[in-house]
Amino acid sequence: MRELRYNPLLGQWIMVSAEREKRPWRPKDFCPFCPGGEETGYGWEVLLLPNRFPMLSFNTPKPESKEFYKKARALGQCSVIVETPEHELKDLEELPIEQMTKVVQLWRQITGELKKHPSYCISINFSK
Repeated sequence: MRELRYNPLLGQWIMVSAEREKRPWRPKDFCPFCPGGEETGYGWEVLLLPNRFPMLSFNTPKPESKEFYKKARALGQCSVIVETPEHELKDLEELPIEQMTKVVQLWRQITGELKKHPSYCISINFSK
């Protein structure tokens, strides 16, 4: 279940997804994005991975709204971009310009592909 729910007290739509509850617990020092990991492999500089527990999906069914509660489909795509295999970097600004160029080119490629979808309206990129 992925859906948007309208909060009339705040006047805002809230994203809700039971899919997120399925995320596995990981030990504190475990990183699923380290080179050589189950999903990452070796030999990459910038990596695009599907989010295994996405908040949004283009294939989500339409939820039923009941009386007071308004609901809508949580349409979209969630992906993970691993900007570098180096863990020592704390922020994107620490990337060499050549590496940052590769990251931005991947953002552009993904946005170009998403723009072809009839439900597409916005891309949000954020970094941790």
